Amino acid sequence: MSVSRDRGWQDGAMYGDMAPGARKALLALMADGYSVVARSQRVDQQAVADWLEAHGVPAVADDGEPRAYWTDTTRVLCTARALTSPFEVTPYGYSHQDWDATAARIRETINRPNSR
Repeated sequence: MSVSRDRGWQDGAMYGDMAPGARKALLALMADGYSVVARSQRVDQQAVADWLEAHGVPAVADDGEPRAYWTDTTRVLCTARALTSPFEVTPYGYSHQDWDATAARIRETINRPNSR
């Protein structure tokens, strides 16, 4: 999601705004049929979901139900678990410069036709 980290870790508290273009890209990807997972090592996944919701992105905290995939395209799953995914945007995976380019790369990599 590219959150502001200008105040440091703050005991895992969620603060700041989304990176420019993140909300638009996440909503567009979900509207095009992609499921999105926000993986965070924060103890409180509900705080992550609440932060996304406050920034206009539908989200839900992981309920611990056994699953290998997240297939819901209407909301972001906030979890600490590494679920199977064909594309991952992390400091150790795909590195992006801006969300428009990242969304285009996701569409190209997963090869799902744009529904718009």
